Amino acid sequence: MLKRIHKLRNIGRFKNCKSGSVEFGRLTILYGRNTYGKSTLGDVFASIQENDSGLVTSRMTIPHDGHPQHISLSLLPPNSTKEIPLTFDNGAWTGGLPAGLGFRTFDDGFIHRNVFVARQFNRDTKENFSAFVLGEQGVRQANSVADKKRARQKASRDRNQLEKVAFKDAGDLQSFLKLSPTGTLAESDAKLHSLRNDHAAVLKQQEQIQAIQARDEGTVLTWRTDFSDGLKALNRTLELGLEGAHKEAKAKVAQHINAAFQQAQGAE
Repeated sequence: MLKRIHKLRNIGRFKNCKSGSVEFGRLTILYGRNTYGKSTLGDVFASIQENDSGLVTSRMTIPHDGHPQHISLSLLPPNSTKEIPLTFDNGAWTGGLPAGLGFRTFDDGFIHRNVFVARQFNRDTKENFSAFVLGEQGVRQANSVADKKRARQKASRDRNQLEKVAFKDAGDLQSFLKLSPTGTLAESDAKLHSLRNDHAAVLKQQEQIQAIQARDEGTVLTWRTDFSDGLKALNRTLELGLEGAHKEAKAKVAQHINAAFQQAQGAE
């Protein structure tokens, strides 16, 4: 246990305090007005417990007299009469706690760090406080229970979402689930695929109908130039067909050979 505090220098209200003659017993009550250093001592003890020098360095005395912060105290192990020194110099604890000894600090600083942060009781502080109250084994069990609760909540959300989306037209879901299947899974998949294709074809037809309906109405064309002779020639050409055009072309070639060549052999 803590036996005595020998010296506190530039630690909050303790500018240069020497109190080595004061011993701590199994039960020691510290009392005093606000701003007289009770919380400062709590931070000193918490700094030992957490090995967090920042809890001390943040308590630098104002105004600063130029001397470094210093703490010297002594611990008394159970069933021993020899005190073990513990000091804080150069912004750190020297040596740390001896094996088998520990500090547990429960003060307003503990509450601020673990229970109420800026006067708010949030999830993190609840978890920290549960860890403090339950211990390591209790926290494992609490975490296991919390994981199972989250899994149950997720399964419930998934079930509700499935009922809303997949079974929204099923009516009585329990009765629907008791129905016997009318075919194999492969047959159902094939039927579903066929229905989807039919649905896509119907949608395409609807799009085509809408496109046709959206077309402009036709108007009668008026001719300012007489193309009747050209149209007749075009129609005659189209009436020939591919074979007829080939025959006429062949006849034209033969006519040209007769008119332009003395000998027909090799003229083609």
